[in-house]
Amino acid sequence: MPKNKEGEAIELLKRVLEWKKETKKEETKEMEKRYGEMSKTFEEMKDVPEEAFPKSIKKLLNGLEDGKKRGLFVLMTFLRSLNFPPDYINKKVREWNEKNKPPLKEGYIRSQIDWILKQKKKILPPNYSNDSFYRDLGILDKLPEAKNPLVEVGRNLRKMKGDQ
Repeated sequence: MPKNKEGEAIELLKRVLEWKKETKKEETKEMEKRYGEMSKTFEEMKDVPEEAFPKSIKKLLNGLEDGKKRGLFVLMTFLRSLNFPPDYINKKVREWNEKNKPPLKEGYIRSQIDWILKQKKKILPPNYSNDSFYRDLGILDKLPEAKNPLVEVGRNLRKMKGDQ
């Protein structure tokens, strides 16, 4: 066994914790840089017409018989990510719920809308590869080229601008 000094282990632990803290800061900066650019793209998406919505979201807006809570999550995160105002989200969710058979209870809808609007960070809608949401809900016939409905919106908007 090597000879150790009094308090040597504490010093080593302090240095390790300091190193970890610095490494975490660097990782956080890298993540912010990477996702900040993507976030700016979504920040620029304002006044998105419903014609630019992906087929899966349009199909979702027709209402569901099963998986309504998951559908509500997809719809709210999608609308919130596209910077729609709270009154639009509220109106759209309630219109959607009326088409559900049977509709979700008013208290549940209200609590979920309140929750999504209180979130400081945007929560992106689930990716298409997450079968629990799109395929299981029956709103996705085949896997689109885009990973996420928001990417599809961006592509649709660029196509619409190119057509004008």
